[in-house]
Amino acid sequence: MNDRFDDFNGQRYWLDIDDDSPTFYQLLAIDPGESDPEIIRRAAVQRRKLVQSKRGSGHDSVVSSLLYQIGEAETTLLSSSLREDYDRRLAHTVRSRADHGEQSSDAFEFVDEIEDEPVDGGDLHLKKLLAIAGTAALLLIMGFFAWPSNDEPLDPAAANADLAAADIDLESDEDSNATMSNATNDSRASGNETVTNSPVTARRLRELNTLGDERGPWVSSDGLTIYWWVRPDPNAESEIWTASRLDAQAVFSRKRLLRIGEAPTFTGDQLEMVFLPGRDEDLKMHVAARSSREDEFGPATEIPPLRELNCTNPSLSSDGLMLLVEQRESGSPLLLTRPTREQPWREPVPLPTGPFDETRLKSLSLGENGLRLYATLAADSETESSTQIARSTRSTIGDPFAQLEVARVAGVGFDLADPYSSGETDDVYFVSGRASGDLWRIAAEDLRWTRFESIP
Repeated sequence: MNDRFDDFNGQRYWLDIDDDSPTFYQLLAIDPGESDPEIIRRAAVQRRKLVQSKRGSGHDSVVSSLLYQIGEAETTLLSSSLREDYDRRLAHTVRSRADHGEQSSDAFEFVDEIEDEPVDGGDLHLKKLLAIAGTAALLLIMGFFAWPSNDEPLDPAAANADLAAADIDLESDEDSNATMSNATNDSRASGNETVTNSPVTARRLRELNTLGDERGPWVSSDGLTIYWWVRPDPNAESEIWTASRLDAQAVFSRKRLLRIGEAPTFTGDQLEMVFLPGRDEDLKMHVAARSSREDEFGPATEIPPLRELNCTNPSLSSDGLMLLVEQRESGSPLLLTRPTREQPWREPVPLPTGPFDETRLKSLSLGENGLRLYATLAADSETESSTQIARSTRSTIGDPFAQLEVARVAGVGFDLADPYSSGETDDVYFVSGRASGDLWRIAAEDLRWTRFESIP
């Protein structure tokens, strides 16, 4: 039996929750006023273990959906900014339902528990509001993927089994995977090599879906850690997210919010991050550092040579000695260098791109310590849309990027952006369509590049 369409009510029978759309507080079985992080974590672990114990019962898709919801609840309630936004949306939902004369029949018992507590008037008002909001019909984002706790080891086999169960054939849902073809049948410039390859598959990273549009993937050289950024809605502040996995073939898990900001790029050791601290286009490029990967990043400071420039789309080389940025108005790439990571950045200079037209290369990123350049290849200098990923290499740091290779991507939309390749694996991660913001991955073995002496 394919349980992807299982209508079994795990919330009711396993978690004893009668509401069809429970709040995060109900999912974790905690009081809406609970603020102790340890209690929240402990509650999430207990609920997660209970749900995980039901795997193999014939309702594995329900298990995965509940684990996703529990993980999202834990992440949200442990983050002051996410929790504040969540509570505000709950309150808005309650007011909206009240305006339409709607009311939940299960609200009163939950409210009475709060009213009996001896709290200050302001706190009581807030708790009542949240308690009533707890019965509102807030639809949670449903997922097919388990979200293991940071306290528990990830089971790659179970995670990949969930992924396999959730995948849909291209004929029935072309969003699940897509065909990529590098085929070309004409030689468009003297010396071009013509290579024809069979169609292959690019996988959408659905386990990384959030409430907004995912953008700008950055992946560690071993392929085990990924960072990206999100705009939850047109008016919300941008967010930087991260996730990890135990081997490069597993699905990503342990998804969490890292900090507010956008367009992050990292040194290979992940101890230094260059990013924009918000979505305001007047904000300048900042840098933040940490002592170990387990630590949070410290305070961010501006990068002095970029204080007078309006730039976006930063990309650090793995050794942290080169920083590539794009000027917002012209889209022209600029390169900054420094002798060591302890020394300041030098003034930016134009990126040496060799004999081809740099204006058609969009969303540039550095690879292999600055010896490789990835980009999308637009149809012309005025067009952002692209169905092609390009890469260029050079022999030494002082050389221009001269050799160009192109991979044509089909079936994932007409607006590819933000291509990035992780060092050891050479897999390519990218975004398909800035409107939908889906993250995708193409395995290195499926990428057979067509070489050109000039832009085709």
